[in-house]
Amino acid sequence: MRALIVLAAACLAAACRPSEGPRTPGKAVAMDPGVPPQGGEETPVKPPPTPEALLRDAVRDLVALAERCDQAHFAHVEPERIKRWELPVDVKAMEGECDVILSRFADLLDRGVFRHPALDRFLARAADVSDRYLLLCLRCKKVGVRDRLPYIREVSALRDALRADVAALRDLAREVLALSDEDLKAVDRTPPGDVPQVAHEVFASLRDDLRRLVEVPVRDEKPVARYALRVADRRADRAVTLLRSRAMVQGQALLGPAEALTRAFSAAVNFFTGDYFNADEKLPPRVIRAVVDADRKYRAAARRFLNQR
Repeated sequence: MRALIVLAAACLAAACRPSEGPRTPGKAVAMDPGVPPQGGEETPVKPPPTPEALLRDAVRDLVALAERCDQAHFAHVEPERIKRWELPVDVKAMEGECDVILSRFADLLDRGVFRHPALDRFLARAADVSDRYLLLCLRCKKVGVRDRLPYIREVSALRDALRADVAALRDLAREVLALSDEDLKAVDRTPPGDVPQVAHEVFASLRDDLRRLVEVPVRDEKPVARYALRVADRRADRAVTLLRSRAMVQGQALLGPAEALTRAFSAAVNFFTGDYFNADEKLPPRVIRAVVDADRKYRAAARRFLNQR
């Protein structure tokens, strides 16, 4: 009897307890303003890449493209195919995939020259890749059966040199990709007192560049290295800009002779990188003479103001 009384009391207590039914919709639970939200956090906005980062990306992309072309096409150049009246390689397929090397190199040259010695070394080798690739395309299209052995030797040597350039380009890229943004701004931030000497090293090399890249090849009945010439030309333009914008008064005395030299050199470059690609064409004396005369006047100014020969 007592147990029944206890059980009835428990049931009565449960009946009187407030019901915990579903909450009324539309009522939000207030959050403590001091507690950060647990979900839906905003993703931080990523800053755009710097010009220097884009340069490194362009270097990486050019190397990747050159390596793809090497594996897919350069490695498969077989000059002996002319014995079977066949082209050494599928030139159309090679040009379809690899001609973009030339435009990507030109874009990288315009943005990256004369920023850091490592990048300039990379660009010089990329110019070699571009020059040899262009010449390989021309030679592979011009197939003759009269002088088979000389042709086979020439195309074989060109193929091997191009493949070696691609391998060297990959190695040089590692040094460039390790450079920081600040490293790639070093030349533009050259102290004003050091600018004339930094620029002089570029101007003083132009006469030898013309001899090495134009006079000797033409004398030996070989085509000029048009992309290597462009590297020298663009470096000279950038050196003039640096001299004009950052040099102190003493260094500005070199500006006139330096500009005259770079103009004469650019005139030669424009001639030999235009439609000129014929080893039999005579070397125009006036083009070379203009560079020689401008170089002599520049060196006289360098001796006077920099004690340089």
